[in-house]
Amino acid sequence: MPLTTELVELLKERKKNPPHRRWVFVNKDGDAEGHFLRKFKAIAKRAGLNCGNCKTTIKQGKYHLRKTTEVTCATSPVCEKHHLHRLRKTCATRWLRNGVNLMDIKTWLGHKSLETTELYLSDTKHIGSEMQANIDKAGTY
Repeated sequence: MPLTTELVELLKERKKNPPHRRWVFVNKDGDAEGHFLRKFKAIAKRAGLNCGNCKTTIKQGKYHLRKTTEVTCATSPVCEKHHLHRLRKTCATRWLRNGVNLMDIKTWLGHKSLETTELYLSDTKHIGSEMQANIDKAGTY
């Protein structure tokens, strides 16, 4: 998967003073971060992106005091519309809209068929070249 020049530079900087000798992303205890979806949903909630309608049950409390509670995404980071896989689809769509060749996107995503790649894309009208500049453009917010 290609990375923007900006992200490559950020990762190089992080490598100079890594938080761990083995992991790039660590939790507050210094262990490998294994809860990206939970973090992603928490960020979405803080940004006000939750729909407010999703309901689920979660366990709250510690040890023998744990009890099951019903929550909504209006008050908890549990919105069902946020999935890590959507970031992959968004990235592919942004590449395409910024002129990255469809066959390159297919390869980068690891798809065997072009049809699978097209399912990922919101828009298939803008196809072109000049890859690295376009990847950089797609990564700019």
